Amino acid sequence: MQQKPDVTPRTATGIPAEIIHVPAIVQNKSVTENAPHLRMDPRIQSRIHDVVSVLQRDYVSVLAHQIKKLRHECQAWSDGDSTAEGQTYALAHEIRGIAGTFARPLAGEIASRICNLIETLDSDPCEPIINIIREHIHALAHIVELTPEPQGMSATVLLNRLDEIS
Repeated sequence: MQQKPDVTPRTATGIPAEIIHVPAIVQNKSVTENAPHLRMDPRIQSRIHDVVSVLQRDYVSVLAHQIKKLRHECQAWSDGDSTAEGQTYALAHEIRGIAGTFARPLAGEIASRICNLIETLDSDPCEPIINIIREHIHALAHIVELTPEPQGMSATVLLNRLDEIS
């Protein structure tokens, strides 16, 4: 019986290549889940993880600043500023789009809910809707201080509480 030839992928130096899962921030957006994983030099992999972890730490301060601006815009909206609704939506939309990339899926989900609340408004918002949005912003302010972000049952409880007030 013949033996199968060695078909292990190898690097230029003949060392077997390691197949790794690349963080979402590094993956090409057109790569699907079923696509083969990238083969990468371990030194490059280490450098990528270092850069991503620095970006994740830096994103916490960016997110905190965005939440502060979100609170300000929501208050301005409540006070009758006609441009504040759009600014509130834009900030929530930005958080929704970026948070998951930096291991903040709960922040992204809460921001998505803020966007959904604003999108479903028929006309001028009533104070109860603005108060619901304030509660969502308050929840964002609490979770931004937590690293890692709450997951599992803690996240579910928080989202259920936000559902109850909506």
